[in-house]
Amino acid sequence: MIINGITVRLKLLLTTLVTLLLLAVLSVIYLDVSHRISLENRLLDTRSAMLSDLRSLNGAIQQLFLSGEVQWLEISVRNAHQLESHLTIISEMDPHQEDGAIPMRTDRVQTALDHLVAALNVPGANDSASRSIIQSHMMVLGEMAGDLDGSISRELDHSTGAIRTRLFLAMLLGILFIGGILVLFTINLGKAFGKLSAFTNNLSRGRLPAAPDFEPGDEFGQMAGDLSRHVEDLSQKVSYIKSLSTEGSREHYKPGAEDELGNALVVLSDYLIKKDLDEVSRNREDKKQNWISEGVAQMGDVLRSERENVTDLSYLVIQKLVNYMNVEMGSLFITNDTDPDHLTLELTASYAYDRRKYLNRTLDWGDGLPGSCAMEKKRIFLT
Repeated sequence: MIINGITVRLKLLLTTLVTLLLLAVLSVIYLDVSHRISLENRLLDTRSAMLSDLRSLNGAIQQLFLSGEVQWLEISVRNAHQLESHLTIISEMDPHQEDGAIPMRTDRVQTALDHLVAALNVPGANDSASRSIIQSHMMVLGEMAGDLDGSISRELDHSTGAIRTRLFLAMLLGILFIGGILVLFTINLGKAFGKLSAFTNNLSRGRLPAAPDFEPGDEFGQMAGDLSRHVEDLSQKVSYIKSLSTEGSREHYKPGAEDELGNALVVLSDYLIKKDLDEVSRNREDKKQNWISEGVAQMGDVLRSERENVTDLSYLVIQKLVNYMNVEMGSLFITNDTDPDHLTLELTASYAYDRRKYLNRTLDWGDGLPGSCAMEKKRIFLT
């Protein structure tokens, strides 16, 4: 960013404050220019009034010489005083001239005007000698007034050009400064949003890109940290999902309480585990039932194959049981109840290690495991 470690909101605020400050400076310059223009307009009006009074004074003096009436003398003196008031206004203005031409020429016009008024106030101002003096003073006054008018014209032209140049430079520098700040800030924001756009584009395509690199301390830095943690969490979820599709132990994953996707994955994992266990149990039960059904069917075939000789039937039964159950050996005893008071168990068939055993053995009820089973009428399983 423009200044590292400062938030975007503060940068916007600083940019706004700098812009307002610059606008305030431009406003001050504009007010100063407006004041100078007002002074120039006043000076221009005073100049026009001065020239008009000068013409009126000259006309009144000419009428005085022609008619000799006293009223034209009074009019001439009154016009001279009006001209003097305008000279006072011009002298009080600040033309900002380095050479001081306007004040100097104003003093000269004032001096010539004082001499003219003094000549007009002399008794007998209408005689030939006084007329010559008045005309001489009037000529000098006209020349001085012309010089003053020229200085005022040059000052107005120079001041107008300076004001325009100053205002143009101030506006140009202000616009360039504000534009530069806004361009830098916009370029900086554009780069930041470009990084975010590239990151979100990769995310939308299913990729897990590295989080964009921003300076810490501002909103973009905070977003970069959040995005980095998000990508890391997504990587853990992807690894966890991959472990669900492979045999063996699954990875341990514990999401946060507010992580909806993570908790949903845990629920899915539990469901898959339960489903696998149910499938294994169902397959095991199906195999068991199939094994039992097949064994019953084979045993039924054995029982139907021999019905005359009990010994042969016993051998077929024990042979089938040993082979089908995949055990090492087996024996079959039949109860001899010829003596109800003394029941015995007689070994009718024995099969071990894939061959028939010819053994003769008789057990009383209660002797050994076979006798115990016969007496208790229950199965006994030994590991």
